[in-house]
Amino acid sequence: MNEIFNKIKKEKIKVTIISIVIILIIVSGIIIYNSITNNSVNHKQEKVSIEKESNEVLEANKIDAEGEKVKKEDKVRELDKTEQVKDKGNPTQKAINENKNDEVSKKDLVNDSISNSNSVTKKNIESSHKATVEETPKQAETKAEIERVKMELLANNYQYTYDNELENEVLALVNEFRTKNGLAPLALSSTLRESARYKSNSMLQLDYFAHSNPQYGNKDCMYLMRNVFGVDASYYSENILSRLETEKSTAKQIFEQWRNSPPHREDMLSSEARKTGIGIVRAEKTIIRDGQVKGKAFNLYGTEHFTN
Repeated sequence: MNEIFNKIKKEKIKVTIISIVIILIIVSGIIIYNSITNNSVNHKQEKVSIEKESNEVLEANKIDAEGEKVKKEDKVRELDKTEQVKDKGNPTQKAINENKNDEVSKKDLVNDSISNSNSVTKKNIESSHKATVEETPKQAETKAEIERVKMELLANNYQYTYDNELENEVLALVNEFRTKNGLAPLALSSTLRESARYKSNSMLQLDYFAHSNPQYGNKDCMYLMRNVFGVDASYYSENILSRLETEKSTAKQIFEQWRNSPPHREDMLSSEARKTGIGIVRAEKTIIRDGQVKGKAFNLYGTEHFTN
């Protein structure tokens, strides 16, 4: 009897132990499940938080970009207004005064030149003009937006020739002059040579002598070099001259005519200048004096353009 009782007791203990193990397994499973669920919820919340922050950053960037776009558009409008004011203000009072003195009648030019063919009056025959651009952030942003205009073809009122040899000789003298004064020689720019030749031939064909350009609304040398010939710089300057030749002018005569004039000398010795181009054109013209034909002579027009 005792043996049976002990056997039953052992079986109860086994059942109890098994029950406890099962309960522990169930509790562990519940704990693990809750942990996994909580981690999943936290992960989802973190993902939502990251997405929210990303959207906020993107929205902020979008707002900043739109604000920057508006600022740039405002800057462009402001620059356009500035350019319009500059155009209305050009030429300066100094250039206006020079133009009044420079634009003389053909008869006066002939009379002054004939009296001394190698020493002409500076009032009528030479002039210097600077157009320095102070580069601002607004201008730097809109460099690519500089308006290019079509080059106006010149009327062929006079048969003309460009003197390439004379141009090179004058350039050599200018660079020698700079070197003696402790300045670096100027580099020859083919584009500036084209703009200088165009300017010289313009004065010849249209019978004027001034820094303004009548075919472009009387705008100055900066407009010609920048807008017509596409030269992008912050410093522009121009020397011009005219000679009525009874004999062919030499490079030394042309160089000294500029060197002996303070404004032209200043241009040739400018520390801002880095590039140059010289254009010399000549054409045969009839000399008329007191209403009578007195002979023929060559009119020479010269231009030197400078930029940095």
